[in-house]
Amino acid sequence: MPLGLSIAARTCCFSALAIICQLYVRDLGGSRLQISLASTLTWAAIMLFSRFWGAVSDVFMVRRRTILVAAMGATLATLFLVQSSSIAGILVGIFLVEGFGAGVAPAALSLLSARGTAESRGKRISIVTLSQSIGMLSGSLLGGFLSWRLPFSQAFGVVAAVSGVAVVAAILIPRQDGGTAVRERSWRAVLTRIPPSFGVVTEDRTLREHGLLHVYGGVILRKAGILGIYGLIMVYLQESLGLTPLTSGALSAINPASQAIFMPLWGGAADTLGRRPVFLAGYVLTLLVPALILFSDSVWPLIGSFFVLGVGFAGFILGITAYIGDVAPKEREGELMGLVQVSQGLGGIVGPLAAGVAASPSVVGYEGMFVTMFALMLAGLVLISIGTRPSQSGLRLSESRCPGQSRTAE
Repeated sequence: MPLGLSIAARTCCFSALAIICQLYVRDLGGSRLQISLASTLTWAAIMLFSRFWGAVSDVFMVRRRTILVAAMGATLATLFLVQSSSIAGILVGIFLVEGFGAGVAPAALSLLSARGTAESRGKRISIVTLSQSIGMLSGSLLGGFLSWRLPFSQAFGVVAAVSGVAVVAAILIPRQDGGTAVRERSWRAVLTRIPPSFGVVTEDRTLREHGLLHVYGGVILRKAGILGIYGLIMVYLQESLGLTPLTSGALSAINPASQAIFMPLWGGAADTLGRRPVFLAGYVLTLLVPALILFSDSVWPLIGSFFVLGVGFAGFILGITAYIGDVAPKEREGELMGLVQVSQGLGGIVGPLAAGVAASPSVVGYEGMFVTMFALMLAGLVLISIGTRPSQSGLRLSESRCPGQSRTAE
């Protein structure tokens, strides 16, 4: 429960800040490219720092402490946004917040992945993904409401208070880390893993054969397409359909709400049907999103687009994290889980930048932007489809690595 609450609170802040910063930059007179830069810098921070935090949790085997430090840093960085009143200040602030916040997910995923057997890994990971869905839902509603009712500086203050909840909850996570681990390990081992690199995959024959490079490539392209759309969605809904921030936030909340509903179902499916069918089905559903938004002439297609996005994301992210957990060596779980966020970060850098340029009235506008994002995601689906194996082989491999043992984290 404390772990779930910490993840939910941190994700709530992430979701709320995405809405508030997007609308604030527009209110300050920012262009569509500048608006999309807020999303780009958010995911650049995730790409740069999630690998670092994942390496810290692996090298020192202190997943709980990693979660706590990351949550504290994100809370303090949010206070910087309270004092920001320029586009540059907002962009710097969101980078700092997400640089620290990037540590919560990989440490939490590796903690849960390592505690228990391979057969129940999908359900354990669903604790994280379900908490993230709840946080995204509440954050979408909170961000829309705060942008509608409060000055932006006060809105950031409320988000900082919510981030404090993540810190308190992290303190309450049961201790299981070894007390001497930090003194026995060297920071040099962490520093060697900081640069974003997929070398751990290319150097491991088993990981290559199970198509992890294709998995990460699919994550990059899918995330680029979705975040390209999301980097401008609040402004698009306001400019094209005349929706208020509160209404747009409520629509956005449908995405995590559907994630929360379908995450446990996908978790059970991943454990019974296999990981690969689950993440491929989730990816296919994602391809419907750009068309549903682009051709929306009323609120109902928009509701459908956010619902399909949530259902698709739930299946995709749960399936690939369980798939990675099946084949990951114990000492590399945090790092390989962190590479999921690195991949999302790469997509988050490419997607919003491409969308910001394409959406400019002097280029192809919003319509061309949606088509471009669809093409990116379609390429990712092809890549991940041809490069991965059925998940049952991963389960057998995981069991052969530690037969009859429960894999504990710390």
